[in-house]
Amino acid sequence: MEKEQVIRQLKAQLHVNGHIIGASVGSGMTARLAALGGADFLLALSAGKYW
Repeated sequence: MEKEQVIRQLKAQLHVNGHIIGASVGSGMTARLAALGGADFLLALSAGKYW
């Protein structure tokens, strides 16, 4: 998906509902459930400690 297309979709969502929902996720399971729950975008991160 192109950057411009993503921006257009987020602006359209903002215009329809007045908000967009983002979720910070650290695992695939959390990402899947956030997407199923209606998140408009996901921020993938790793906050774990590696020894």
